[in-house]
Amino acid sequence: MNKILTSLAVVVTSASSLMADNPILKNIFTADPSAHLYEGKVFIYPSHDQDKAQGFNMVDYHVFSSTNLVDWTDHGAALDVKDVPWAKSYMWAPDCAYKDGTYFFYFPAKDKAGDFRIGVATSTSPAGPFKPEAKPIEGSFSIDPCVFIDDDGAAYMYFGGLKGGQTDSPWVARLKPNMKEFAEEPRRIEGLDFFFEGSWMNKINGTYYLSYSTGNMNKDYRPSAIAYATSNSPYGPFKYQGVILKSVGIWTNHHSIINIKGDWYIFYHNGALPGGGKNNRSVCLDRLNFNSDGTIKMVEPTKEGVPAVDLGKPSAQ
Repeated sequence: MNKILTSLAVVVTSASSLMADNPILKNIFTADPSAHLYEGKVFIYPSHDQDKAQGFNMVDYHVFSSTNLVDWTDHGAALDVKDVPWAKSYMWAPDCAYKDGTYFFYFPAKDKAGDFRIGVATSTSPAGPFKPEAKPIEGSFSIDPCVFIDDDGAAYMYFGGLKGGQTDSPWVARLKPNMKEFAEEPRRIEGLDFFFEGSWMNKINGTYYLSYSTGNMNKDYRPSAIAYATSNSPYGPFKYQGVILKSVGIWTNHHSIINIKGDWYIFYHNGALPGGGKNNRSVCLDRLNFNSDGTIKMVEPTKEGVPAVDLGKPSAQ
């Protein structure tokens, strides 16, 4: 694997000029992809597995972008644990949100006392680098932040996971307009059967779709399937709908779902690169489809990935 890039971007080109060719990110090990459309490109905000990782003690984040879903640019290290005043270790799955000219990068890490907290860093560029706040978000805890901005502009953070010290459900809290503070006490979410970690929120035709990793919680889909539930409120309660991505053969999976030019895509990870495995994962990309009643069809992971798409100039979301 290539050494970490701290300043210069590198183009990570897939083997085929027509297909994404899973895994799509090949120069370093990556996992937990949060994907967003910003400034005419798809940006992926993954965690970064170290080359010789013995566990999940990740120390930095890289940001990747593409204009066609096939050729990806690694923009280098966008945030490192040594630059976060309050953090000590375990830079796990992040997310990003955009508001009023600022990109907000949310990440979990263990603080100096060994407890997971959630921090925020900012940039005027979706590629970073990101400048972290001096302290974590007050009242934050656990792991796997996902920030969703509703149609009315209200922003909500979904977070939580068993490895982050929680029990059997994620949490949700509305953010203040500054996007750096909770506007309320976090609420426990009900109705997510087999929840383990890795929440992701979509709103489609007025319905809230909350998808997540099941870990070993569902004995029929071990390890780490992706399931989802639906609600008519961002707070829930949610109704469990089923599994949409079976195990990819390694411990953990973590995903994101976005719409690109009318088609739905799911980003996730596996261990398929040379030297890969449960601690050395790699981001993949496949199509996601819906039934006529709004339920999600089971995703079939592929080696080919998805066809190239000319992204044009989608707005930030």
